[in-house]
Amino acid sequence: MSLLLIYLPSPFDPATGEWPYVASEDRLTITRQGSAAAALLPPAGRGDEVVAVVPLQALSWHRVQLPPQNRTFNRQTNRGQALLEGLLEDHLLSEPQQLHLALGPDQDCVAAVNRAWLQGALQRLENQGVTVHRIVPEVWPGMGHENGHHEPLLLAVQGPQQAEWVVANATQVLRWPLQKNGLSDLPPDGWLQGTGQGVPGSLTVLSEPALALSVEQALNTHPEAPTRGKDSHFGKVEKGGQVTLQTAPARWLQAAQSPWNLAQHSLARSPRDRALRRLVQLGNTFMNSPDWAWARWGLVVLALLQILGLNVQAWRTRHDQQQLQIQMAGWLTSTFPSVQVVVDAPAQMKGELQRLRQKTGELGPTDFESLLGAVQTSLQGTAGAQRPPREIDYINGVLKLKGLDLNPNDFNAVAQRLRAKGLAASQQGEQLVVRSDAL
Repeated sequence: MSLLLIYLPSPFDPATGEWPYVASEDRLTITRQGSAAAALLPPAGRGDEVVAVVPLQALSWHRVQLPPQNRTFNRQTNRGQALLEGLLEDHLLSEPQQLHLALGPDQDCVAAVNRAWLQGALQRLENQGVTVHRIVPEVWPGMGHENGHHEPLLLAVQGPQQAEWVVANATQVLRWPLQKNGLSDLPPDGWLQGTGQGVPGSLTVLSEPALALSVEQALNTHPEAPTRGKDSHFGKVEKGGQVTLQTAPARWLQAAQSPWNLAQHSLARSPRDRALRRLVQLGNTFMNSPDWAWARWGLVVLALLQILGLNVQAWRTRHDQQQLQIQMAGWLTSTFPSVQVVVDAPAQMKGELQRLRQKTGELGPTDFESLLGAVQTSLQGTAGAQRPPREIDYINGVLKLKGLDLNPNDFNAVAQRLRAKGLAASQQGEQLVVRSDAL
C-alpha cells in the first residue's frame, strides 16, 4: 500500500492555496514530491493511506500525569478532550476550548494545536475529495528513539519566518533561532542533554541542505565544539561528518513512521476504519520494514519449500499410479494371453471374465437370472412378493420390473437388501430398476 503525505500549510504562512505533498510507494523512499492545489493532489487509490503532517511551529508540547482511574484513556471520545483540558488548564496560553489536545502513545505527553485551524485545513481537503486517515506531528518528543537512538535530536529547519534549531529530546520539542544577532548560534547546552545526566556521548544533527553552512559555522564556533579530528558530544569535524543532510520532504516521510496520531476525540475515525487502518499499517510494516526482512525471507523460503514438497508429492503420486497401471496390465496379459494391447485394464479384464463365463455357462452377477434371483429374495416379506410383475424387461445388465406396487417402506427395505449384494435399485414411475452398483 502506497503512502500520500500532505503537509498542512503553517498558520504562520501566507495563504498560497497549495499543499506540499510527498508520495511513496514503499513508505521508505520518496517516489514523488511537489506542491499542488487540493483538487490536483495525486489521487490515493483504494487501500492507500493519506497522512496529514502538522508543522512543528503549530504545535506545543506539555507533560501530563493521568489520574490512576483514567489510565485506560479513551482517545475516541470527547470525555478525553475534557479531561486533558482540565489537567492542562493552568499550563496553556490559549483557552483550552480553542485547542485540540492529543495524548501521546506513552500517555505522559500531550500535543496541543489550534483546533479551528486544524479542522479548517482538514475540511478544505475533504471538500476536494481528499480523506485524511492519520494526522502526525512533523517533529515529536523522542523522535529517532524508534531506531534505538536515545540521545536528543538536533534539527536545523527553515521555518515560515526564520531558520530555527529544533531540539527533540525525550520529553519536549524546543525551538531556538539558528542565527542570533546575525551570527550562527547553538541552543543552550541544557537543551542538548538527554535526561539531565550530563552531556550526551553523541548527538545527531540533521540539517536542511540550504542551512548546512550556517550549521557548520555554529558547530565550529561553539566553545565546546571540537577541533578537526577531536571528539566531543558533537562528533568529529571531518568533511562535515557531524551534520547529516535531510530535506523537509524526507523529514515528513520520517514523520509518517511516528507512533503519534493526532486524530483523536472529535477527529477520530470510526472503530471499523481505525481497525482496518491499523491492520493495513501492520501489513505495511511487515512488508517494508527492514526489521522484518528476515521474517519476509523466511516466509518466502517456507513457501518455496511448500511448493517443492507439493511437486515431490505429485511426482510420487504419478509414479505410484504408473506402477499400479503397469502391474494391472501385467495381471491382465498374464491371465488372458489373448489380450495384446492394454488400454483400460479393469474394463478389459471385466469383459474377458464375462466372455469366459459365457463360454463355460456360468452366470455373471449382471445376467438376467442372477438379477431376477436377487430381486426375488429381496422382495421376501414385502407386498411385492405376493404379486408377480406385469412386465419384465432386461437390456445390457439392467432389469426392469413393472407392477410390483411397492410402498416407500417396502422399496427402502428392498433397495437396502440389494445394496448388500452389490446391486443398485431405483424407481422410475411404476418400474423397479435394478442394475449392478458398478454400472
